[in-house]
Amino acid sequence: MYAYPNPVLKNHGTVTIEVRNGTNLPENTGVIILDTERNLVYKTNVIEGEQVQGRKVVWDKRNLTGTKVASGIYIVFLATEDGSENVTTKITIVN
Repeated sequence: MYAYPNPVLKNHGTVTIEVRNGTNLPENTGVIILDTERNLVYKTNVIEGEQVQGRKVVWDKRNLTGTKVASGIYIVFLATEDGSENVTTKITIVN
């Protein structure tokens, strides 16, 4: 899995998260983004048709309350619905 652009600069409106081998994320994959203090920042599931361009996750750099996140490092966790696969990556936000 990887996220781009990375680092995410102030002028980047969104971050896209996808699988490296070009396949789609499985439907119902859980997506969790935490800050470095392990606070929940964002959470969603991959639902067919919800994300753009074939089950990629597009994050608008906003937390669960709709506020833009601060500059920092964020950790992305993806896990399949049955828990058989999980991966992590990091995103750097520079505002």
